[in-house]
Amino acid sequence: MDDAVTRLNAEYILAWDGKQHIFLQDSTVVWQHGRIIHVGRGWEGHVDEELEAPDSLVMPGLIDLDALTDIDHCLLDSWQDPADSCGYLWSHQYARAPEHVLSHTERLKMREFALAQLARHGVTTFMPIASEVHSEWAESYEDFVGISEVSRRIGLRGYMGPAYRYSVPVFDLDGKSLLADNDRGDAGLGDARRFLEYADSLNDDLVHGVLLPCRIETQTFESLVATSKLAEEFDVHVRLHCLQSPWEEVVLNESWGMGVVDALEASGLLERSLMIPHGHELGDLRKPEVAGGRDVRRLVEAGVPIIYCPLTSARYGHLLTSFEAFREAGFTLVLGTDSFPPDLIRGIDVGVQLSKIAGKSLGQGRVDHFINAATYHAADALGRPDLGRISVGASADLIVADLSDFAMGAIEDPIRSLVVNGSGRDIKRTIVAGRTIMEDGAVTGVKDMESLSRDAQAIFDKIKSAYPSRDFLDRSTDELFPPSFSWAAGRR
Repeated sequence: MDDAVTRLNAEYILAWDGKQHIFLQDSTVVWQHGRIIHVGRGWEGHVDEELEAPDSLVMPGLIDLDALTDIDHCLLDSWQDPADSCGYLWSHQYARAPEHVLSHTERLKMREFALAQLARHGVTTFMPIASEVHSEWAESYEDFVGISEVSRRIGLRGYMGPAYRYSVPVFDLDGKSLLADNDRGDAGLGDARRFLEYADSLNDDLVHGVLLPCRIETQTFESLVATSKLAEEFDVHVRLHCLQSPWEEVVLNESWGMGVVDALEASGLLERSLMIPHGHELGDLRKPEVAGGRDVRRLVEAGVPIIYCPLTSARYGHLLTSFEAFREAGFTLVLGTDSFPPDLIRGIDVGVQLSKIAGKSLGQGRVDHFINAATYHAADALGRPDLGRISVGASADLIVADLSDFAMGAIEDPIRSLVVNGSGRDIKRTIVAGRTIMEDGAVTGVKDMESLSRDAQAIFDKIKSAYPSRDFLDRSTDELFPPSFSWAAGRR
């Protein structure tokens, strides 16, 4: 680690007082060996590098626990009526002989684009999520070795591993169903184990292995048990998408004879470091009978955090009935992006407004609660008290948001002004463990961002053009994705 001492001077710093975030003004953060050694005024020690952030807010790096790591499909599938969008799933026929839409090289380039976007928007620690629709089945060990190498080059801290599943949702004239392939599922679980071993061998704080099974209805009960045992063996976190669709409860009751939370408990996953994205199907926790219900109490007592993705939830027509009620029920709420842009500042703004609407009160959805969810609550969920805080001894994971742009308007409260008037694009510097990984929009670990952007567009176009091959009605790309307005003749 570099012995250099770096001092960052800023007009506003969101520092940690041992219990909570507090504002400091006209102060400094000093770090060495990737760790913070001073916060506040009065530093008179040696300095090798001095950074200036006038008219700026320095705050802890953002932690994204459902971070998009592919080209966003939300552009394609978040606006169609369900009767038309059923063709976005695999047809039963296609699922019997699926193919990778992208080559290994293209998949890796897609991940590089996604990780660069995380750094650009102030994310310093991430846990990945990607669509499986353009994969041959799911993610592989080789994919994630490549992703970990890219992540290290860029300088992001990742809690990662290949997603795996034992069945795939398919659609045909009879409706939606699941097509199982236990051999592929076992191979995926084996790849997950191999990656845990690989991550341990690196001994690098930028790469941590976790277990990321796909949605609960694509698993078998036996695979949940195996996941629980593997998590215990390696002492790692598990993130499992569940409690986000009514269909899960139907599938599990028909196949396993139990509900979702019953399955989590019976498989042993409630005894592990489990995280659950979304949680829409837990119900309205403003109602005492729901907040005090058996499912909620079991999850709260097990310490299961809920990963709320406000921007993505809104795009797909979902919301938590009450952010505050989840907190009051005892849940730890953390945040994810789950779609493009991976902009937690914009997501927090949407989350705050949705909370006001759901709670019918301007006092709902406090911005400080959302900022806490994206910083130290997420860090604590990962078992990392050295993250999500600007304090002596913490990792120097910092972001610098420029508040001076004309478009920012008036500054009332640095955080509130950033959330209400700005976005993640106002972040001008991202620092992970003392190393600047993004400055003025340029991600230092990417050689040619313009070329990467062109490659990403070509990859997106290829992904989009592959949808008709999976559609059970054999519709064309234009039929599946009609434009918002018709194109004039002569379009290229």
